[in-house]
Amino acid sequence: MAFVFPFPVISKEEYPSFRQQVGSHLADSYDEWLKVHNEQIEEARRNGDTVARIEVKYDEFVEFCRTTGATSNANTLLDFTVKKAGWKP
Repeated sequence: MAFVFPFPVISKEEYPSFRQQVGSHLADSYDEWLKVHNEQIEEARRNGDTVARIEVKYDEFVEFCRTTGATSNANTLLDFTVKKAGWKP
């Protein structure tokens, strides 16, 4: 069964802020993160899944965490990405 996977797209300029906010769940550098990110996307596609790249902005993510009371971590970043895509769990 194919799934639709939302992948957050983070700009190189905002990556350090996301890295500081989310912590060690993101790679040390943007280039490392982008490499892993692209590998995960290709793996999902090879498995027949659909990929949705969703642009996320740091300020929007921080506001999401603040208003929902969520802890800033990788899972919350994915939750935010899903919400931004307009999907419902």
